[in-house]
Amino acid sequence: MNLYTGTTNRSALLTKASRLADRLGIARAALKVRALAGSPVGLTLTLSFGEVEVQRSCESQPGKDENLGALTQWLEDLARNQERGIEHLGEALHGDGLSLALFDAADCEPRAARTNRYQGDMSAQEAWELVCKSAARLDLPERAVWLGRDGDTAVLRLDLGGRVVEKRSERQDGARANAAAIALWMQCRARHFERGIDRDLVRVMSAYLLPGGA
Repeated sequence: MNLYTGTTNRSALLTKASRLADRLGIARAALKVRALAGSPVGLTLTLSFGEVEVQRSCESQPGKDENLGALTQWLEDLARNQERGIEHLGEALHGDGLSLALFDAADCEPRAARTNRYQGDMSAQEAWELVCKSAARLDLPERAVWLGRDGDTAVLRLDLGGRVVEKRSERQDGARANAAAIALWMQCRARHFERGIDRDLVRVMSAYLLPGGA
């Protein structure tokens, strides 16, 4: 199990979630947190987009506040990846029914109010090692993973049991930074998979399935 280790102050977490809604470009009123039915400590986070509701639940943590922290971290990763131009909401939540059909042409670009480019010093080798470690956490063997480049664009491919996913990062400052950003994206997927927030990888990554890979 992957334990959440950040703040457990409920008021601070709810305030942070509201600010993350702003970063995602969604109304604060469209974000709700409720108790998870049948669980003494579990919580469900709901994002409403008109008639489409996106829900994520977490009950893997020892208490309600820890589960709220884990869900808030899921929301934070969603915002950061949008700000880095790695995925927009229509892609990240495609498997929940929030398809590109809900967005006009202008919204096919990230809607983030700010940019958040990767600023670290991760090497290409370190990015590959992080991808492999994250893949193992997702129960994927190393042979199911490929990380390469197309010019300065980092390209990640995963074989999810015969369904091939391709994910790209092209908005960072150079090939090394793009590889680092996509490795961190992969680490996010592993964290939320281990916590039981994102359980079905094929559904979570459905926007990135290659033609013929389904």
